[in-house]
Amino acid sequence: MCKLRWYFEEEILDLYDDKRFTQALEYGENKLLKDMIAVAAINDDHIVGMAGASSDSDTIWQIGIDVIPEFRQQNIAATLVSTITDKIIEMGKVPFYGTWWGNIASRKVAFNSGYQPVWVELGAYPSKKDE
Repeated sequence: MCKLRWYFEEEILDLYDDKRFTQALEYGENKLLKDMIAVAAINDDHIVGMAGASSDSDTIWQIGIDVIPEFRQQNIAATLVSTITDKIIEMGKVPFYGTWWGNIASRKVAFNSGYQPVWVELGAYPSKKDE
């Protein structure tokens, strides 16, 4: 069973040495999107999963999630996303979870955390024969 640990603004800087959580954290003080809060799943004193929220604006915070491979498929991701979602709402902000439409595992985490699709963005690239 994992324990949860919260990190807020300046405390998050201590997490930047651990590069396993590239979806959960922005990894920089001077980035356009600032990491505001994070919650980690701790197993035997080791972080095995992390959900983070970055400020896309003053009122809207985007959620990212990472779980190390050995701990996937144990509902850790959905638990962390649900937990951080509740905290963001409690803080008076609007949470959102964005993912690439083809990332089925991430879409499943979003759905299991209570999120519903509200928009889809598609892009197109010229085919090689058009070049």
